Amino acid sequence: MSQVLDNSNLDARKIYSPPSSSTDLGRLTARIALHIRQSLDLENILKSCVQEIRQVLNTDRAIIYRFEEHDPTIGKIVIEDVVSPWKSILGKEIKDECLAQAWHHPFSIGIALAIEDVERVNAQSCYHALIESLQVKANVVASIVQDQRLWGLLIVHHCRSPRHWTDQEVQLLQHIGIQLGIAIQQAELYRQLQDHNKQLEAAKTRLELVLERETSLSDLKSNFLALTSHEFRTPMTTIRSSAELLESFECDPEDKKLLFRQIHNAIDYMVKMLDDIRFMSRRTDEQKPLKPQILNLNRLIDELSSHLRSILNCKHECRVFCEDLAKPILLDEKLTRQILENLISNAMKYSPHHPEIEVRISSQINPEGRGGGITGSSRLWHGHSRH
Repeated sequence: MSQVLDNSNLDARKIYSPPSSSTDLGRLTARIALHIRQSLDLENILKSCVQEIRQVLNTDRAIIYRFEEHDPTIGKIVIEDVVSPWKSILGKEIKDECLAQAWHHPFSIGIALAIEDVERVNAQSCYHALIESLQVKANVVASIVQDQRLWGLLIVHHCRSPRHWTDQEVQLLQHIGIQLGIAIQQAELYRQLQDHNKQLEAAKTRLELVLERETSLSDLKSNFLALTSHEFRTPMTTIRSSAELLESFECDPEDKKLLFRQIHNAIDYMVKMLDDIRFMSRRTDEQKPLKPQILNLNRLIDELSSHLRSILNCKHECRVFCEDLAKPILLDEKLTRQILENLISNAMKYSPHHPEIEVRISSQINPEGRGGGITGSSRLWHGHSRH
């Protein structure tokens, strides 16, 4: 049960600590939790929530107040359910400098505030002026925290008279505030997924237009496209399986976060490959000169291996051996990154029983002063070639 931290008879105010998960929440909380699991329509969830809260508590107004992202003193009433004759405050923007500094942190850790008679509250005149303008006689305020950030407040207003709030009523609002924070996080992840899908579709459309115009590609570009098409299978399988799980089963919030993260990683990987295609297209069409610079190959390989482990969901470690490198190496960073990423990703995918990958780097100088080349370079860009 939530603990009453302060029960001062002087101002008829009760402050509640975050609720215990073992509290009996009642049918209303169960209905709202089920609605959140079954829907991704955030506005509909919030509207249904405040409507049911107002009806179950038999009060005059229920609202959701959202803070401005970078200014806790400013917020807006974004959702409301109110009965006549009390006025609607939907869309009202409130600048509250009276309580913001004192209450923003307590609300961000789940504290709830219940006021039985606002006229008996010992507060600044600006607070009383605000409450009077909203026609409030008693209220309860519970926090809505999204991703460890105070997103907004769930508030009920009793306008007809002062009112005694029971512990169960306050705990109910606290738990519903927690559920709404989960719903907001879920909707945000879904919105990001939709944005990524739109970007991917746009990139796919651009690529198709390029391929329609380019009827004759060089061997390098053709082989690179074939290899990239093959490489699309792994992230596409991840997206498909994760999407099927989200569609077919009711997952808890942590599982949903994991599935969305896997989809994000797979999409990022495909977008990266599309960027590589555009880069190689410009390189071969425009014959842009190389841009050699000193590269830290150890750091580059560590960065690539860490990135690929996340995307491919594997545990391979890369050991780097630099042989006969007496002088700093000058390389084009984009081309080097691309070559190493292709080699390391193939090694990880096709060596599942060998968790350690060795990367050996050496430099050979021929009499003309150029590098001695790469062993097997004639097959380097051939699709599905592994050594």
